[in-house]
Amino acid sequence: MLKMKTTITGVAGIGPQTAKTLHEHGFNTLSAVAAATIEQLSRVPGFSTTRASRVIRAANELIATSTTSTARAAHSEIRRSNAVRNPAGSKPKSGQSKDTSAKEMTKKEQKKAAKLEKKLEKEKAKEKKHKKKMEKKAKRRKKKEMKARLKKETKARKKKSKHRKDKK
Repeated sequence: MLKMKTTITGVAGIGPQTAKTLHEHGFNTLSAVAAATIEQLSRVPGFSTTRASRVIRAANELIATSTTSTARAAHSEIRRSNAVRNPAGSKPKSGQSKDTSAKEMTKKEQKKAAKLEKKLEKEKAKEKKHKKKMEKKAKRRKKKEMKARLKKETKARKKKSKHRKDKK
């Protein structure tokens, strides 16, 4: 397994105690948390589906902002390992327990997880759109304020120059 510089406690909402709980349930690295599905993470005590989606999103953002190629390589390694699952009903291979972070999922669980991930993606897109909208709005407001200030300054200069002419 690749060693990462960024730890799980770097994720918003995860302190030392939560990190310990995650470690006990097989989520040993930041990449493992980021690659987990909402369904998998919500099985950890203290994680609702809402908290799980927030933590996964924060972990993914932390990895995305990370400049180390090691973090990205570890993240894709975990994604690949989570994609390889035993078919439903089959026995785990020797040395592999049923209760790991890459648990086998039934088709129903896979559909539910896919649905939750799709919903999460929609939320991200919606947030991005809202952020863009707010940036445009702020830009327009700043431009409007600048125009008003310029108009006020011009008016003041004209008044001042007129006042000087009247004095002469």
